[in-house]
Amino acid sequence: MKSTPENKFRCCSHCHRTLPIEEFYIVNKRTGKHDAYCKACRRLMNRLRQHPDEQTEPEARSRRRSLIFQENDPERRMQLILQACRVMRESVMRKQMRLREEEEK
Repeated sequence: MKSTPENKFRCCSHCHRTLPIEEFYIVNKRTGKHDAYCKACRRLMNRLRQHPDEQTEPEARSRRRSLIFQENDPERRMQLILQACRVMRESVMRKQMRLREEEEK
């Protein structure tokens, strides 16, 4: 299926993020079909396939953020949950401030 203007985004089958179509490799130039995995996940899978014994932190090796539900260490999982809550709270506060400023104008 060729990339049409309404297909500007795609969901990665590995990390489940919705990304612009430019973040996916083209697997068939004739039909314009894009890969099921985003470029970051494809690079990560290729690296792990080529170097299976490599034990490094995924955050240090990749720009992709770790997923909370895939974390096995309970302490690290709680840290990630608390960090996500903090980020969301800050985001909501910024949005509320911006809305108040717009109302005052």
